[in-house]
Amino acid sequence: MRIIKKRIQKPDKYLSGIKMDAKFYIGIPVDDCDPKKINKIGFKDTIDEGDCIFPNIIGSITRFNANGKQIPLKNLPKETLFRDAWIKDWHDDYHAVQIPYKRYPRKKINPPNIELTVINKDGKLIVISPELTFSDSEKENNKHIINLFLECFGMADVYHEDLSTSTDIKIKRLNWEVLPPGEYPWDKMEKHVKAVTRRFSKTKKTHLDKRIEIIKQFNPDFMAIGNGGFQRYMVFGFEDQNLYLLEGYDYGNATYVLRDDWMSISQLTKKEILDGDLQEERITHLKSWENKINNLLTPEEAF
Repeated sequence: MRIIKKRIQKPDKYLSGIKMDAKFYIGIPVDDCDPKKINKIGFKDTIDEGDCIFPNIIGSITRFNANGKQIPLKNLPKETLFRDAWIKDWHDDYHAVQIPYKRYPRKKINPPNIELTVINKDGKLIVISPELTFSDSEKENNKHIINLFLECFGMADVYHEDLSTSTDIKIKRLNWEVLPPGEYPWDKMEKHVKAVTRRFSKTKKTHLDKRIEIIKQFNPDFMAIGNGGFQRYMVFGFEDQNLYLLEGYDYGNATYVLRDDWMSISQLTKKEILDGDLQEERITHLKSWENKINNLLTPEEAF
């Protein structure tokens, strides 16, 4: 399975083809890598089997990988610390002093220090992670390494222990037509919607129009219309909030709220999405629907 994202939050959904406690790897074929990106993280122009690097710091994930981080413990009282400073006296002479300040105690998290290695698999060079284990205790480490690859390369492949990429997931492929961003490309979407809803009652159409207008007022970054099994759904993407709404045409159904890789998740059937608890939320078309959508899409700073 190939992951193409900026960052993931729930690694398990991308590792569904890996059995519990099984070994696996995260990697990417060298031929699929952008040469500029692969040089930027530390590889040379000519890459050979056996090359191993500690990725250069290019963002927050590689910085954590190299330096670790400190987490404020806000449940504890603040402590007094001192910072060094230089002050000037009446004679224009500088003196070293220590200035007290208060802050919450910090919990130090050591850096993972993950290195990336180049291997040769059937004549193809692959940048690969250390061996990983699919288990609850390793969830944070697995998440970090996937995000490390996403920050370094913009994508990541999941490999089994034998370095095969086949998965146990049977994905129902769907075609989503993503409409171009900008002032709502509603003419195109409206034509599609009318083709699906031409036999709807006036009441159903009114409910649908109202739901669409409520979502549109929050200025989605893009819209998409579904084909195949999702012909009666449309997508509104709010990329800054990492929110993607799958809105059904039929009143009485529900709005599916997705995060992260909405296109991969929406290729599953609704049963597979619900059984796997892959949706962030499922907002049914009841009286509370409008309030829930408003609360979901209103930026936090607006409160």
